[in-house]
Amino acid sequence: MSASKPAWFFAAVWITSVLVLLVEGQAIPVGGIGVGIVLLVLCLFVTATTEPEHMATLVAGPARRRVWAQLGLAAVIISLTAWNNLAYHNIVEESLAIPLWTPLVEWLKRLGEQWFGEGLGTFLINPVTYVLIPLILLLLAGARLPTLGFSRGHRVGRALLICCAVPLAWIAYILISGQLSIVRLLGSFASNFMQNGFLEEFLFRGILQTRLRLLTGPGWGLAAKMCV
Repeated sequence: MSASKPAWFFAAVWITSVLVLLVEGQAIPVGGIGVGIVLLVLCLFVTATTEPEHMATLVAGPARRRVWAQLGLAAVIISLTAWNNLAYHNIVEESLAIPLWTPLVEWLKRLGEQWFGEGLGTFLINPVTYVLIPLILLLLAGARLPTLGFSRGHRVGRALLICCAVPLAWIAYILISGQLSIVRLLGSFASNFMQNGFLEEFLFRGILQTRLRLLTGPGWGLAAKMCV
């Protein structure tokens, strides 16, 4: 992947985005760039230490049309959830309602706050809008669970060990040193799971990336997803 055309394409997009920030006189997100470089190194290390995965066969004919339809549904859902986030962070006016969608989100927010507490409506909004609704729509559109990430991964244990060794060591250190309690740690995990974590990964990797992969291949599918 590191020497492929999709990889070079993504690198060009990434560098161009930094140059655009410089030209516009905006502050360069040094912290974000640093994190990106660390993640890139980890990705390259994982790629180098795991066997190549079997290249997926591109779909054709009626199956390809079904995948395009599924990709269209995914794009709509992602756009709607993006609107939710813009409204949540006061970037757009909450009064700008989307028929059917906005009333549903508001109802989920009220119900979530009843169940989990004031200000925790996203504990219900995100699981429903990121997972439940898109999963039902994709299954109705002909997708199957194994193609949506619900199958055995490729060298998952080895990849997790490489990527999680340092964070887990740091968590163990702050737990042992008393800087963080196990209750607070579990609470953070639960909060992240209910609001982001698995939910966003399912929407962008389980649905979006797998549809792109079936249409364009693993390299271009990954590059296109990362540019979204």
